[in-house]
Amino acid sequence: QKSIMGNFLHEVDREIRLCFNLGRNLKPRKIEKHYLKAIRDGIKEYQIEEQKLKQPKIEFNLSQLSTIREDAAGTRD
Repeated sequence: QKSIMGNFLHEVDREIRLCFNLGRNLKPRKIEKHYLKAIRDGIKEYQIEEQKLKQPKIEFNLSQLSTIREDAAGTRD
């Protein structure tokens, strides 16, 4: 049990280091492929969430839309 968990945590550490360029690379250990896929999927999901947080949030106030249109019409003339 301990070696399975140890290998799993080692692979989590190794994949994080690879994806985020942290520290030195670790040698891979034997782990079942579906565990490795779950680790990689989790890292990808984290990266997507981080990208979403970095994007600026744009909000439109539609209650002032008529005023904006009137101002735009005035500047066209």
